Amino acid sequence: MSEDSKFIKITKAYVPLGFITFGGPAAHVALLMVNFVEKQKWLTERTFAELFAISQSLPGPSSTQLAYAIALVEGGPLLAVYSFFLWSIPMFIVMTASGIGIQAIPSSTLPQWAYHLQNGLTSAAIGLVALAAYKLSSKLINSKLEHLLLLIAASCTICIPNQPWLLPALMIFGGTVCVFAEFVEKKYLKKSKLEEELVNVEDQNGSSNSLSMENLEVDSAPDVYINYTAKASLMIFIAWITLLLLSIYLRTLQIRLLNVLGTFFFTGSIIFGGGPVVIPLLSQFIVANGWLSEAEFLIGLAIINSLPGPMFNFAAFCGALSVRDSIPMSILSAFFAYLGVFSPGLMLQSALIPIWSKYRQLDTFKLFFKGVNASATGLIYAAVYFLCQKALVGLIENGIVNTYAVSINGHPFFIVISSTSFVLSGFMNIPTPIVILLGGLVGFLSYFAS
Repeated sequence: MSEDSKFIKITKAYVPLGFITFGGPAAHVALLMVNFVEKQKWLTERTFAELFAISQSLPGPSSTQLAYAIALVEGGPLLAVYSFFLWSIPMFIVMTASGIGIQAIPSSTLPQWAYHLQNGLTSAAIGLVALAAYKLSSKLINSKLEHLLLLIAASCTICIPNQPWLLPALMIFGGTVCVFAEFVEKKYLKKSKLEEELVNVEDQNGSSNSLSMENLEVDSAPDVYINYTAKASLMIFIAWITLLLLSIYLRTLQIRLLNVLGTFFFTGSIIFGGGPVVIPLLSQFIVANGWLSEAEFLIGLAIINSLPGPMFNFAAFCGALSVRDSIPMSILSAFFAYLGVFSPGLMLQSALIPIWSKYRQLDTFKLFFKGVNASATGLIYAAVYFLCQKALVGLIENGIVNTYAVSINGHPFFIVISSTSFVLSGFMNIPTPIVILLGGLVGFLSYFAS
């Protein structure tokens, strides 16, 4: 396929995503799987799961890095960067404009109907995330060991929340366990004639629970498109280290624009777990420094949760309010914040993907990623739980509007929206964007019935 054809292909695929990806990072993953695995068939479930696992193991916005990685293996680095801007720029513009507007109206709050709209969108997204977890586990999880690793990953993520080290640790644990299990199994099989007889019986029955090399599936997807070398990957990694050190220095200067760039690049380099983790850290960095008030921060958080696209676009809102000298300076500050917070994860993704591409067909690497994929799928199940726990905002209780998020439990209307989105998308073949928009519409209409 020519570069022009790939450009058109990437454009058609990514332009809509900036406007329909409601529901946060977990919902984005579900939508990306439907779009690029099931519909357009750019990659298989196994390749998708591997890219998802890599994205979860790196700092930065995981769903954005996944979308970027899909374009990277499909069209190369330049088109991947182009896809990132298609994905993120629409709501960057909205959040920058919101930040500038808030300066003129500091006491602004969201209208009640906007909360109902957001709750409908979020409820629909929960159903889609649950569907993604169900589909991935059905396709990827085959052995008893993989099911156990999925359970361990989901359980640990739920019971030990908001720990930056946990996600990469679970990936490494899952992969290591699978490789070790294969080593033990092969060594044991050599010593045990009884085990050999059992294997023969399993072969006759046409089934096995083994994780052995012979049973590994071969990825039927075309070879990934990587047109730069491992040497280039090393240069990208060195560039990231250099910029990280520079960002630490920029944070010490008395120039606000450079402070903003340094602070957001540093934040993007140390954040594991995506949007839910970056919010409290940004509050420490920018509210505590007096760049934003607590009220402005909460308004921006409510706005970004109501919009499609990556949650890290919240950085643009914060950047616009961090420099208030003039509108052009606010826009420049918003762009610095946006570029700073996204760049580290995308740089690390670009550095790692060629190494993954080179070694992913090795038997040991395949085994390792079987465990990694099982753990990554467990994270999606955990995401369903977390989404349900903090799904709804702006509900009126005792005549007071709650601005904090509450569980979907106890609110059957929104549970029905989630269940309906699961069924419509999974079993009635209704396009995912329509399902999300229907959820938002029903949530909006509920405002008039309340």
